[in-house]
Amino acid sequence: MKIKKETLKKGDDNLKKTSKLLIIVFTFFIALIGMSKVNAETIKMTYDDPQKMYYHSNGYGEGGDMYNYRVNGGKYDGQKAYCIAPGEWFHGKYSYTAYTYNSGNVLSAINSTQERSSNKLTQNQLDRISLLAYYGYGYKNHTSERYFIATQMLIYRVIGNEYFTDINCLENPDTCKRIADPSEIASAMTEINTLVNNHNKKPSFNNNSYTLETGKTLTITDNNNVISNYKVDSCDNCSASISGNKLSITSNKAGAIKVNLSRGKNGFNNLLMFATSESQNMVIAGNIDSVSSTVKGISGGTVKLQKKDQTTKQAEAQGEATFKGAVYGVYRQEDNKEVGTITLDEKGQGSTIVDFGSYYLKEKTAPKGYTISDAEYKIDVVKKGDSEEIIVTQDVYDKVILGKLKLIKTMGGSGEAYKIEPGAIFEVIDKDGNVV
Repeated sequence: MKIKKETLKKGDDNLKKTSKLLIIVFTFFIALIGMSKVNAETIKMTYDDPQKMYYHSNGYGEGGDMYNYRVNGGKYDGQKAYCIAPGEWFHGKYSYTAYTYNSGNVLSAINSTQERSSNKLTQNQLDRISLLAYYGYGYKNHTSERYFIATQMLIYRVIGNEYFTDINCLENPDTCKRIADPSEIASAMTEINTLVNNHNKKPSFNNNSYTLETGKTLTITDNNNVISNYKVDSCDNCSASISGNKLSITSNKAGAIKVNLSRGKNGFNNLLMFATSESQNMVIAGNIDSVSSTVKGISGGTVKLQKKDQTTKQAEAQGEATFKGAVYGVYRQEDNKEVGTITLDEKGQGSTIVDFGSYYLKEKTAPKGYTISDAEYKIDVVKKGDSEEIIVTQDVYDKVILGKLKLIKTMGGSGEAYKIEPGAIFEVIDKDGNVV
């Protein structure tokens, strides 16, 4: 299909008609961080000579040159931008107002300055454009010409404009293919679209829990094939790294592990929209709202204790005694080294996490109302699998401290001598009114 080419005027105001394709790319990237205030700075745009990448539309047979537009002067000097107003005029002499992408009035500001009603955007379209700009040119290894051409094409398709739906090199093919072969651009478009469509998808192991060994590395595979787009924000009691489609976690010490991952931060700054009623509206790539993922685990196994009364064999203290405050040491069997302690609560329960191995437990501090025990309780903490949590439970016993009560019942008075009264019976009642 032959492309119809328009002649573009070059006046003092650099007027260009964008019925020709305006591929506008920005290598300056700005973070989307929830700013609600309009950036007061104003900027101007300029353009480079056409690079002869040709496109054609469905039904109209119209096409045009590719132009690289960029910021002219000010804070963003030399940065490229994407066009979001296909078919509208470009005037290089007019100034633009910069808006953060998620500011409350950005949509109305853009739509009120769009010349064509077909270019007015919905919030969903604006959201999609922001994702395309993020995952397009400049994202990771997306640094070649084909990625910003592909990004602009995808942005036009979101807007729904009839122009520039296909790619070809019918005119000046040598120059065109030196920039990027149409098949390469089509491949880049597919790649960018896949990234955008998977933006909210989390790794297959999101929120899963694993069991690790201190000093050893656990590697897990993401069956959703998105982990490569995440980065490790933090790793509690561990270190973690991402390679290809795998996450590797190395435990630093026994204890709870938590790996925090996120995507949506690519070293960019704020994503900005540029609006003016005198020329085409523009957008520049920037960070987007992040998506988070978490992986949890335990390095080693959990040892749980339950204290019981030695006499009653019940998990309830007698009388005024209590289980609260009892302290047990955890010792390695191989060298008798203390590796931790467990302090019990009022229910006689407590726990700690230790590396896999063989240990014994011994009481260090007895609770109020009980004698300290010299018993040693041997336990083995053994790993059974990467996803099976290991919990070892152990009952421990103490002997309650008993007291002696001696009563003497006498009778007498009113001038009579007191004397012992045999046969009297008394009840002993505890603080709760129970006969003991």
